[in-house]
Amino acid sequence: MNRNSQTASHAQNRPCGDDEKAILIIEDEKLVAWDIEQSLREQGFHNIMFATSLRNSRHLIQTTAHQIGLAILDLKLEDGDATDLIEEFVKCGIAVVVVTGYSGFAHMRVPVIHKPFDTAKLLEIVQASFKQKEQQPSDSTHCNQNHNNHKDQAQAARWPISP
Repeated sequence: MNRNSQTASHAQNRPCGDDEKAILIIEDEKLVAWDIEQSLREQGFHNIMFATSLRNSRHLIQTTAHQIGLAILDLKLEDGDATDLIEEFVKCGIAVVVVTGYSGFAHMRVPVIHKPFDTAKLLEIVQASFKQKEQQPSDSTHCNQNHNNHKDQAQAARWPISP
């Protein structure tokens, strides 16, 4: 099966509504982020954003939270521990999947995958998180402040990934 037909067949399995919402990958190791991105694209997800630091992540929450449906979050970033971001995303109605190298880390409200991780397991959790989010109403109006004024700044916070 070629890559294009594989992508097309998997795209049918995505939950409704995730076309409008981006997946935000917060990871400072470019190879790990690239691997996650490629796996998501093969499953038909194409609206993908990136952040490598706490600062960029918080900026994206402030400016584009209304566009984000799910965050895949590494806890240890170049500028500190990102554990506090979990609650910021949850308050905004954004689903979170934590991907971490801390073997003892667990969280009551969000799924946690430990590095090195199985990509298939990550994709399964991403799908389940989108489905669960669709079933839960959310009020994220307090996270949408100033989003129209900061589109250019949010664009600058994204970085392309290439192999």
